[in-house]
Amino acid sequence: MRASPERVDRFLADLRNHWTLVPAAIRPCGKATGESAAVELRGPLGIRRWAATRITEHVPCTRLAGEAIIPPSSMAVVEWTLAELRDGSTVVSLAIAVDASRRDRVLLSLGTRRWIASRVRHALDRLAGCVTAGAGGDVRPPVHGS
Repeated sequence: MRASPERVDRFLADLRNHWTLVPAAIRPCGKATGESAAVELRGPLGIRRWAATRITEHVPCTRLAGEAIIPPSSMAVVEWTLAELRDGSTVVSLAIAVDASRRDRVLLSLGTRRWIASRVRHALDRLAGCVTAGAGGDVRPPVHGS
């Protein structure tokens, strides 16, 4: 991305920005802070799940990790990794590990895994747009639904 690790980190460090990266798939519910939130996960075929999310580790400009607890017995761990290139831009990677209940394993095998992969690609594209717009100014998330 054509943005410094500091700029990318500033955006990612506030959990409230994350659902702007995939607005069709994640919607905040109730009170949210920069470090935790209850969200509705909206998947393919009208699948809806609730999750309690929180940031679990933050190494500024390097790594941000978090988790989503999805009742009754699934959990996802998300890890963003940032690496600065010589030109000052940033390579961003996003990894998601899912510990799924039997029901969720079935959904993953029926195509939800591919759908999640497409949402990850979309999130990375939107992140690039958020952090490169208006170089030098504040990082602003996109308007919901845009």
